[in-house]
Amino acid sequence: MSEKKIDSKLIHNAKIFTNGQVQFGYVLILDGIISEIGEGPPPKSLFKTTKSQFDCEKAFLLPGFIDTHVHLRDLKQSYKETIETGSKAAISGGFTTVLTMPNTIPPLSTVDNIRKYFDQKKLFYCNVGVFTGVKEGFNLDNIEKISKEGVFGIKIYPGDKSQILPLKWMDGWKNDLEPEEFFSSIKKILSNFQNEYTNWKKLFKFAAKLNLPILFHPELPRAPQVLEFFYEQGKKIAVQEGKNNPYLFAHHVAHPIYQNEIANIEMITLFLRKFHPNPKNAPHVHFVHVSNPDAIKIINTAIKQKGYPCSIEVSPHHMLLNYDMKFPSESLAKVLVPLRSQETQQNLFKNVQENLIDTIGSDHAPHSLEEKSSEFEKAPSGFPSLDFAAQIILTQFFNNKLKLEQVVSYLSTKPAKIFNIPNKGMIKEGFDADLVVINEIKPYLIKGENAQGMQKWTPWENFELKTKIEKVFLSGTEVYDSELGFLESKGTFLKRSVK
Repeated sequence: MSEKKIDSKLIHNAKIFTNGQVQFGYVLILDGIISEIGEGPPPKSLFKTTKSQFDCEKAFLLPGFIDTHVHLRDLKQSYKETIETGSKAAISGGFTTVLTMPNTIPPLSTVDNIRKYFDQKKLFYCNVGVFTGVKEGFNLDNIEKISKEGVFGIKIYPGDKSQILPLKWMDGWKNDLEPEEFFSSIKKILSNFQNEYTNWKKLFKFAAKLNLPILFHPELPRAPQVLEFFYEQGKKIAVQEGKNNPYLFAHHVAHPIYQNEIANIEMITLFLRKFHPNPKNAPHVHFVHVSNPDAIKIINTAIKQKGYPCSIEVSPHHMLLNYDMKFPSESLAKVLVPLRSQETQQNLFKNVQENLIDTIGSDHAPHSLEEKSSEFEKAPSGFPSLDFAAQIILTQFFNNKLKLEQVVSYLSTKPAKIFNIPNKGMIKEGFDADLVVINEIKPYLIKGENAQGMQKWTPWENFELKTKIEKVFLSGTEVYDSELGFLESKGTFLKRSVK
């Protein structure tokens, strides 16, 4: 019987980001795994013994990007996007792995729905994993079975609950305090804490037991009439102050930073510290698309510095866009958490520069252009981002506003570490050869029509980029080329390892 031949590849003449720095050299890949990382030109013998070679021509070679916050839709929303089209957008944007949210129709809150989501005989252009959620059918009795399906965590949206697990939200929560006020009063609040939140306690306990992170959309649920009242008030203020985008400003007013976003974060802070006085017993809590520096300060000071396992995600749009900017239309820029003021946006970006966050997630949310073109109040929140998100962040590196080690940490290393995605997120011997070749090029403008995903529109229209995804390798196989397009569909349904 003949021996199996080893698939070997040599990538050379590259500026490799490895071991926390850029090293000029080469990478040897054997059967999809990084076997050797060398400095300078490779030995001549490797050119003879490897099956194929690729000359990077002094471009950067980075670990494949990991987006842990996408909405790939499909199922009954396949008109918005499918796994196939979403993974195409991802791989063309340099993302070799994505984790998708559970708010599909039907939701990914049961074993059957998760299996149905992936049993579609469709092509995967990148690796795709899923989160589960406390939606219809979610049951703590079945959470161990759901965990064995390989889910990467539990996502909580404002007001989430299931009939079997009715989560009580803090109605009329008033401790929406500025950071210093909250820090000074947290002990008093905890001493007066009424333990009415038994299902939250159960959820936290199970998540800790199964080592499943809990992801929080940081907003409190608000009654429709309350949202409408503040939205109308926001429109009036926008007219009085001559705001550029009155509807976007009103949307921000209806979802305020303190009474909504920070109030939720304070609530979760209290839950963690009340249910788990010993941080070692607490589940990992991950706050997604945090939009303001005060929220980041509370999370870092009241939870992270106390030893609780937690992490903070921000999105490119909260870092670089605000409600006063010019967009193709206001509806296209409608998103939750809303765009904030220019001052808040700029200060948030400073927090990113100061390493006060952990990951950057695109919050890729494809809706049809028809849906987004309706009047502002009826248009769904969110927009597609996978095609351009990494290039937007890389452009900040080429503009000397972020360091390369920060980009790699936020987009690759920390997402893999936080969500226990083994052998990914770094260019390291023994790791999967998920790699991205990128270059700095002359500035050009984003055009939605160039997107590879199903939706060809974007609020980032005419935003300037200075980088290009030249090639993408998935487990050592070249799967995308900027000139040739998609070469192979080598992605897979990625399951979290269950110990």
